[in-house]
Amino acid sequence: MRFWKGLAGQDARTSADSEDPALAGRTYAIPFGTVWDAIVALASGGLKGWKLARWDDQIGIVAADVTSWPIPLAATVLISVKLDANGQTRVDMSIRNVAEEGRLPINQRRIDRFFRALDSSLAVRPDQVLVARSATAPIIALVTAGALALACDNGSPDIPATDAVDPSAGSVAAETTPETAAPTTYQRTVVFVDTERDTTVFVSWDFENLTLGDSTRRTLRGWVGRGAQWLLLADEAWATGPSRSAPWRIVPTGNMRMIVGQDDVLREIYYQAGVRDVSVRIGDAVIEWIDSRGGRYRLLDGVARLGGEERSGRVMDVSGARTGSSKGSGEWALLVGGDQLELLLSDAEGSGQYRAWARLGADERFWPSVSVTWAETRSFERARRDIPVLWRFRSSDGSLRGEFQSVSAHHLTLDGTSPILPVLGVYEVDGTVSTDDYRVAVKGFLRHQQR
Repeated sequence: MRFWKGLAGQDARTSADSEDPALAGRTYAIPFGTVWDAIVALASGGLKGWKLARWDDQIGIVAADVTSWPIPLAATVLISVKLDANGQTRVDMSIRNVAEEGRLPINQRRIDRFFRALDSSLAVRPDQVLVARSATAPIIALVTAGALALACDNGSPDIPATDAVDPSAGSVAAETTPETAAPTTYQRTVVFVDTERDTTVFVSWDFENLTLGDSTRRTLRGWVGRGAQWLLLADEAWATGPSRSAPWRIVPTGNMRMIVGQDDVLREIYYQAGVRDVSVRIGDAVIEWIDSRGGRYRLLDGVARLGGEERSGRVMDVSGARTGSSKGSGEWALLVGGDQLELLLSDAEGSGQYRAWARLGADERFWPSVSVTWAETRSFERARRDIPVLWRFRSSDGSLRGEFQSVSAHHLTLDGTSPILPVLGVYEVDGTVSTDDYRVAVKGFLRHQQR
């Protein structure tokens, strides 16, 4: 038995900045939920010798027990699945021997075998693996964020970037061509919210990238809401060539520009056209919430400038992806109750299952299941459908409840193939939120979409 223990090797773990190419893990341009399901399936017996021990999709952790055959070496595996700063799915893995002895790197080979199996299960294309290293293939870096900051010409193409993986290295076990891959939509909304004064201010920028076999179709929409009045700043649609390495990346167009810092971190969005001068500067992160279904919600400090006047507030940065066509409605709301409450209520992907996260004073809360009903609607004739104007909600355990109503809104009718057309709307809302300890008057922002 001591011989087998000697083969077990030392504990091993992956990291995006590992100097060992075999321990770099993966960053996928694939929705979180798709990657999560594949990992759970592998850990549940999809890989020989693996047995699922526990999993938690709220914190993105999968634990498994692993034994090798014919070599009887036991180890415990911990897999972390999260969204990185760009909203892409990051997978890391650590493995620890049950026995403490060991010299040879069998655990590193276990890691390599797992990621090869995961690539195969996901049928990844080279452009979907943004970080993929192996012992036989060097890393090929993405372009620097500084280059992105210079991409400010009208109708800017994607920033050039090389493929992040060499298929000849064997990292991608199965591949589909762009023509056969299902279209993927990457959606991101960056909205400034200031509800602390009598006159509320909202600045919302909405980005959508639809990846097709031969192109990326992009849309950009921007609004300013002030004092219950909404102004549409931008409604642009254009196409660029297919994005190989970063299909999620947002690019400026028209009169909208961006300032991007290191690691592709968005620092400022500004718009200048005639007398209109609007900008949102994004500050430090306050809190980040991750939805196991693929949504990423970042609450940050921010400053908006409108016509020379600056306002401090919060910035909500929401990103996610969906594959194929999606029906139904999707919406999320940020509700603010002074210094007492900041509540995010979301079903951004339109599954019909809402979740809620909150900052209650110094505490944080999460409700995995919240029922939301449209208590009142009105007709929106241009789209030939009803839109909500009053919402009521209640968590499954009854500890969160409330209602809010539309104060003002702006709706766009989107292109569609049926008589009932898709709708995208932005709202200013107000209402009340109750928990076991609080009852708070709230104001906030809601993004609503019916596809």
